[in-house]
Amino acid sequence: MNNGWIVNRRYDSILFILFCFIGLLYGLTTNLFPGVSFLGNSLIYLTLGLGHFGATWLFYLDSDHRAYFHTKRTLFFYIPGMLVGFSILLAYLGKFEWIQIITYWFSGFHVMKQSTGLANLYRFRAGISSRWDRLIDEAAILGVSTYCLFKRCQIRTDFGYEYIFQTPLAGLVIRAAEAALLACLILWAAKSFGRFKSHGAGALPLFLINSASLALFLPFVYVNNFVDAFMASLMGHYAQYLGLTWLIQHQKYRSTLGTRGQSSPILAFLSQNVSAMAMVLLGYGVFVTACSVYSPLFPAIGLTWAHFFVDRYLFRFRDPYIRAAILPYLKGEAAALKGKPTAPIAI
Repeated sequence: MNNGWIVNRRYDSILFILFCFIGLLYGLTTNLFPGVSFLGNSLIYLTLGLGHFGATWLFYLDSDHRAYFHTKRTLFFYIPGMLVGFSILLAYLGKFEWIQIITYWFSGFHVMKQSTGLANLYRFRAGISSRWDRLIDEAAILGVSTYCLFKRCQIRTDFGYEYIFQTPLAGLVIRAAEAALLACLILWAAKSFGRFKSHGAGALPLFLINSASLALFLPFVYVNNFVDAFMASLMGHYAQYLGLTWLIQHQKYRSTLGTRGQSSPILAFLSQNVSAMAMVLLGYGVFVTACSVYSPLFPAIGLTWAHFFVDRYLFRFRDPYIRAAILPYLKGEAAALKGKPTAPIAI
């Protein structure tokens, strides 16, 4: 089980855990030195943010996946296209506050689903299969993340409907939610330390990824500027997604299970050359940025919404095809990899 890690301690720690805590420090830094965010936010969004959005579209280069997508055109083509069109319409009408609100809640849900999905993978690697364990982890992650998103709406003036959260009834509901959340976190902490007794060092990676997920949205509570808070919170998510998608592509194209997919020579090359992959994703980021500067109606946000939607089904492991074609490369199952999985990049 690789002692609880998905790949190894170094790869997982840097891409799945470290960036979440760097985001916390970045948020504090922008409060103390606001000028940092002028360059910092642009670099985060260009290199990590847009790159992680672009990584979704690489799955469309895979001939196996593309054939499956065509059997579900509504999910993988039509609805994403409609989301792009809707974003263009809102921009044309000048409804930028709507765009901000939709992106805020849509991205929040998207990030929470990735966090709980990672927790599922780490429980598998630790050999923990109890539904009770899964329920406690997910309740803690979803509870803290949702609380941070709502707390931002209560204490800041980003959206204009903060008054809803400042009524006496809302205050009572929030205090009750805080009490329930505190009880949930105490239960999660007790369960986490209990895992160390039953699973030893194998429980450490799960504890670390859960802690990173709990910390992910904290900048929304304490960072003053909304864009700074957004970048600080999502930095860890961006790095996690890039690490996961690189792992999937790399492991598929080095294993015998992915031989049919070798008819996608571009993806086969990129999946074995991390520098080339990084340059392609950076190029995607530069292209989207340049088009957005040239035309305010360019659907950069629409492509982001499409990414949120497509990922909901691209990583829906209840689907038989997704479970067979993607999940094995994340779980490192010998039947899929025909041997021990290798570290995708030497870090």
